[in-house]
Amino acid sequence: MTTEKRDLTEVVSTLERDEQLESLSYLVDKLPTFVSTLQAVEDKLAFVAASMQDERSLELIADDVEGKIERLHIDSTHLDAMMTMVQLLPRLVPVIEQVDNVVAFAESVWGDKRTVDQLTTTMTETVKEYVPIDKGKEIIEETKEEFERTKDDSPITIFGLMKILKDPVVQDGLKYAQAFLTTVQKHRN
Repeated sequence: MTTEKRDLTEVVSTLERDEQLESLSYLVDKLPTFVSTLQAVEDKLAFVAASMQDERSLELIADDVEGKIERLHIDSTHLDAMMTMVQLLPRLVPVIEQVDNVVAFAESVWGDKRTVDQLTTTMTETVKEYVPIDKGKEIIEETKEEFERTKDDSPITIFGLMKILKDPVVQDGLKYAQAFLTTVQKHRN
């Protein structure tokens, strides 16, 4: 009994320290909150345990999930495709990021009325310079006739393509496209 008394005295002396008294006081203050939280956890666990033992509910849930999966009509080709996509993701992400940058740039350009107006004016002036719009209908009709007359001729060869590329109208269009791409590249950095 002396060991029990000594142990009890040690416990009492430990409890008399300020730190322990503060901790006990805090614990007593928070006891109702702890009890209500513990009761809520017990209620949830009781519900889960009851649900797990209710075979009918489990069957209904399993049937519902199974029906949804069947409606997807997923087969091995889908799984193979998903695996391929996962493997390609490291290569696709940089491409998607670049597309996102282009889309963000386009949205910012098209969202700015002043830029759109300026672009429209510039394009209209450029087109008028190279294509006589007032003769547009006449040019389209002549183009259709020329196409019908020459479509059965021999195919365009590499030399014919080179000749087309030397045409001043094609050269101007290509140079304009190149200038546009150079300008876009400057603005990306």
